[in-house]
Amino acid sequence: MQNQKRKEKAMQRRTSFALAVALLLFSSTQLQANDYLPSVDDTLTIKNWLAVGPFSTGTREGYIDHLTDQGGEEVIQPYEGLQHPSIMAQGGTVSWKKVESKDGMLKLSYENVNWEALQAHHGWAGTGGTGYAYTQIEMNGPRRALIMTEKVGSFWLNGWHYYGDVYGIRRGKVRVLVPVLLQKGTNRILLKFGVGRKRKSLIFKIIPQKEALAFNLLDVTVPDAIAGKALKAWMAIPLINTTGQTLKGVVLKVGSGEIFEETETILPSMAPLTIEKVPVRLETKGEVLTDKDTLFVAIVAEVAGKRISARIPVRVRQPGQAFRTTYRSSADSSVQEFTVVPPKPFRPDNTYGLILALHGASVPSGWVEGCYTPKSWAFVVGPTNRRPYGFDWQDWGRIDALEVLNQMIKRYRIEPDRIYLTGHSMGGHGTWHVGLHHADLFAAIAPSAGWTSFNLYVPFFMRRTYIYAPPKLRSIRNMALREDRAEVFLKNALNLPVYILQGGDDDEVPPVHARIMFQGLKQLGYDVTYQEIPGKKHWWDQEGVDGTACVNYPALIEFLRNRVRNPVPRKVVFKTTDLGLNNRMYWVQIDQLVRLYRDATVVAEVKSTHQLDLETSNIAQFTIFPPKDLIELGILHFKVNNQRLSTRLRNYSPITFSRTRRGRFVLRRPRHKGLWKRPGLYGPIKDAYFSPFIFVYGTTGTPEETRVNLHIARNKAQKWWYRGNGWVRVIPDTSITRSIIENYNLILFGGPGSNLITRRIATQLPISIHGHRVKFGDKKLPQKHLAVKVVYPNPLNREKLVLVNAGTDLQGMKLVEVLDTLHASAGLPDYVIYGKGIKTQGWGGMVAAGFFDGNWKLDPSLGIVILQ
Repeated sequence: MQNQKRKEKAMQRRTSFALAVALLLFSSTQLQANDYLPSVDDTLTIKNWLAVGPFSTGTREGYIDHLTDQGGEEVIQPYEGLQHPSIMAQGGTVSWKKVESKDGMLKLSYENVNWEALQAHHGWAGTGGTGYAYTQIEMNGPRRALIMTEKVGSFWLNGWHYYGDVYGIRRGKVRVLVPVLLQKGTNRILLKFGVGRKRKSLIFKIIPQKEALAFNLLDVTVPDAIAGKALKAWMAIPLINTTGQTLKGVVLKVGSGEIFEETETILPSMAPLTIEKVPVRLETKGEVLTDKDTLFVAIVAEVAGKRISARIPVRVRQPGQAFRTTYRSSADSSVQEFTVVPPKPFRPDNTYGLILALHGASVPSGWVEGCYTPKSWAFVVGPTNRRPYGFDWQDWGRIDALEVLNQMIKRYRIEPDRIYLTGHSMGGHGTWHVGLHHADLFAAIAPSAGWTSFNLYVPFFMRRTYIYAPPKLRSIRNMALREDRAEVFLKNALNLPVYILQGGDDDEVPPVHARIMFQGLKQLGYDVTYQEIPGKKHWWDQEGVDGTACVNYPALIEFLRNRVRNPVPRKVVFKTTDLGLNNRMYWVQIDQLVRLYRDATVVAEVKSTHQLDLETSNIAQFTIFPPKDLIELGILHFKVNNQRLSTRLRNYSPITFSRTRRGRFVLRRPRHKGLWKRPGLYGPIKDAYFSPFIFVYGTTGTPEETRVNLHIARNKAQKWWYRGNGWVRVIPDTSITRSIIENYNLILFGGPGSNLITRRIATQLPISIHGHRVKFGDKKLPQKHLAVKVVYPNPLNREKLVLVNAGTDLQGMKLVEVLDTLHASAGLPDYVIYGKGIKTQGWGGMVAAGFFDGNWKLDPSLGIVILQ
């Protein structure tokens, strides 16, 4: 290596980009960095790199380590010409080659791959790959910095893993800024990114940050102001602790001057090198009276007597225009936005319908403003799915859609029987997913270019899991993913009219998806209309159609307008696999299954005012809410699976049926002793993130264990912010209070040897770590260096969940980060135990996985343990 001054001079560039970042982050500041490590002096754009790839990667298996033949991603120090096996490349190997970046941008191509042959044989699934780029920089002392990436899924810095910006949504602008500490001497940097047929471009820059705190102003969630009305709403500001220290008593102030009230939010602490998108109130002092289209609100962050400040633009809309508004999510108390296209004309005393419009991948909620014309009879509303890519309208995306629906009902006079669901592409899939699982909420649904499920859209057959995992392991994963397969739940549309719109030449979501769903609904004899437009591709317009034709298609809109929901249909068909997702359809509720995560169906029909027939499959307990419009008081007769029962109906209270051991039903609600699975306490692992949660890292082990626990916790917090526009606090185990235990699900990082809370509850969990072994029920697993993830009712508060992320040792703890549930179709059950084989064989490296039974006990039929 050359001496440090010459090396840094060669690698550092002063760019206009750096100036832009500085201006965006801070309009004024008095906060000094003297109490913390110094920052890098200038923006670093590294010119010289080594690059290698591509390596075949199955859908959603970005955690696979393709470099294990040379030590793996964590430790590799490649050189030019170093080879690795790759099934994508001609000749079966790829080698590291020198490449140069320009102003931080790397452009890569892979001529050693026959892309046409791969796609011809495997389709899209065969062209998904992973690439790497490696470099080193020298520092003459430890430094603080912010890392900016684009189209880089993750990166390694000196053996520590960080998440980047996998999507690169806002090209040329900072969206993800990751705080890091650079060490004195050599710093090793390894980038990991997805590649495909197109030429790959990515960006990596090291940004200076003089102050301890930073705003990321390009990811602020802020509502619009409406002229003539007062603004009282939530906004959220990403705040970054750029230091290696915990910052105590951070104060965030919003508003000052003539227009905005000053509001104040206090963060008790911010963990080192963390990002928190903090909810704050935005309130005007009265009605917004201005002829400007933008106002500016001042924000200030203070800690230890020092401050940073900036101004945030607030768009001003005129009455009748589309506008952006916000709400706080019940899942994590984060601030989410949605866009409203009000009726034209709008009269506050009138009632209106509601069209909930779900966007496609990479599209923001504001898409509805330009794509839909105002309707005289309905609001058009665009939720966000948490982010432009978000969760494919599954999981937290589904929750976001339902929360926005409820927000509109609270704020406006919405007719409950004239609520409609539509969406395009990914939003079309969301229309199927949300609409079929919650069919009783909508008068009709209308997917446009909607794909059915991942397994049909981008098949899983190239996943290492499907190549190496034994059949029962794959079946457990499939059980967890079953709820995401929209085509499985078509039966639920008995009372839900469906309009399907599809471009005949769509090469992004091929018409086969729409045709499958149309065929299935037709075979069931349901109310379905299919319109395939010849010659049209994925996104299309049509002469004479206002807005965007593929979503604002007149026949589609008219179909919705002419449908009115029947809230109490005479016949109900309800099929589900996961009672934690939804357990009620119209007047029928499923309380318990016989076999968890298997298909369960109830068909209920009112035959007369005193007769109700039911057919059930895989149901241990269900409840009927007698509809007053269909049932009269008096003797009510039931026929349940050819079994006859009767009861006197004195009022319209719910009636519960419980299945005996002999398979017959009785009219009673059993008393549950001890733990039992129910909505909110059902599992699987992702259920811990569906209601308020907090990250708790262990501090009672060795310094290295504490460092690993903290690093994984803040990495997952960053991922939650990036993927889900979310907010979560990261706190040490020593800061847990009774109030936190009572109000939050606890996401624990560290085993009983390094986390106080894990230690307190370990003996009350069916899966835990004892010494350096995993105790699974009454036996200890023989394998070493294992990672454990298990969700369970918190022994300290049985009304909340605890999710333990632990390792049998330091090596096992580092593996905890490999698998997580913070993306769509993760497919994790109630518990997983795995070793380093997960990095090369996917679920083929799993030691144990499965679900607990209805009483939260281990059940061999719901899991698998591999002892060798």
